[in-house]
Order: sequence, then C-alpha cells, then structure tokens
Amino acid sequence: MRNSAVVNRESLETCLSNLSKNVVFREESIDEEKVDALLKQAHNIPSTFYLQPISYVTVTEKKTKKKLQKAALKNQAVEKAPLIVVLVADRKVETRQIEPLADHLSMSDDQKESFKSKLDFCFDKGFGFLWLVKGLLAPFIRFFTPLPVFPAVHKRYFLGKKAMLSSMALLLAAEVEGLSSQMIDIIDEKRVRKALKIPSSYIIPGIICLGYPQDEKKPVSKLPLSGFVHKEVWKRPGS
Repeated sequence: MRNSAVVNRESLETCLSNLSKNVVFREESIDEEKVDALLKQAHNIPSTFYLQPISYVTVTEKKTKKKLQKAALKNQAVEKAPLIVVLVADRKVETRQIEPLADHLSMSDDQKESFKSKLDFCFDKGFGFLWLVKGLLAPFIRFFTPLPVFPAVHKRYFLGKKAMLSSMALLLAAEVEGLSSQMIDIIDEKRVRKALKIPSSYIIPGIICLGYPQDEKKPVSKLPLSGFVHKEVWKRPGS
C-alpha cells in the first residue's frame, strides 16, 4: 500500500499551470535519451484490454515541420519547436494486437480465445442482431439496461480518449524534464497523413510541440473553477 505521495501537490500544480502558459521555443535540440524517456511515459498509460492503440511519430526535420505547420493552420510553434510528436491511433488495434499481446502476456490457448471474444464483443460491429444492437438499437435498449458506448460503433471517440490520456502523460513528463510543450488538436488530418505517410487505417488526434523555453512563460488566466464543479448532480451554468 502506498503511504506517501510520489509527487507533492505544489510540484504538480506548477507543472499543470505551466501547461496553460504561452511559450516561445529556443533553437536547441533535445537529446535522444530524453526523447525516449518522454515517449516511455506517454506509452506507460492505462489501456483498455492492454491494447495500447497509440503510436508516435517524432519529427525534427525542418522540411517536414513546414508541412505540419501548414496542416496546423500555420501555427508558428510547429516550425519553431525542435521536436514534434504526432499522436497516431490505430483503428484496427483489436485485430493487430491480439497475437503480440498473447505472446507478451504468455496467454494459453483458452485465455487467448477468451480475450478475443471480449474484443469481438466490444470492437466488432458484427452482422445481424448483434450489429443492430451495437449500431441502431442501442438508444432504445438503454431504456431497459445499462449499455456502454461500443468502440465498434464509436471508434474515433474511443481512440481520441486514449490519445488525450497519452498526450497528458507526455506533457507532464516534458515539464519534469525541463521542457515546454504545446498541444495542437485542431489540424488538417489529411495533410498530416500525407506528410508522414500514415496509412488510412490510423487516425491522428493531434500533434505536440516540444522544446526548451526561450524566456519566462506568460500565464494564461482561467475562468473560476467554481463555475465548472457540480456536486452530486449537474446544474445549469449560472443557476
């Protein structure tokens, strides 16, 4: 049982507040060892069924960053940052990861079959009645019994949640390493895909700019927390 906090509250508050500040990057490269440490933390997040659907494309070449900048609506941070990490999420993760996971976790044949059945139930649209339940009848069935939002029907939503969790781990790890970051999730996904030769079976939730800050970050103020916290039940804003 854990008896003490791994990170104290003050350190965490500092890291999180830094993520909300504007940043200008220095033209200083990030060494490979530090990059590997960042990606390890981003990869080391909780994952449904251990599927780990998120991959990362690192970009340092100016020519490629120019293409990404255009895809990010000409955001200057993309060109100035020494390192860009592009988040890539696998639409077919449930089929691509079965064998690697079974080997990695040393599953028996029965365990592998059980694992595959669970994946099929959540991720496979299927045909006939099962397809109707997951795709069309779900809103009606929820009147009678709890029913999850199936990744089989809402794959982009599922992958987006995993990508944001991974990106948050990466952003916090960057702060620990003395780096600044900027998350950009409003992008022309098609242009990013073309620039990095990413197959169509993957989605691109966003890109992260990383580097050393050129000067002190300028704080960005937030609306009061009280307007965003609801106790017990949801209340209309202002009520």
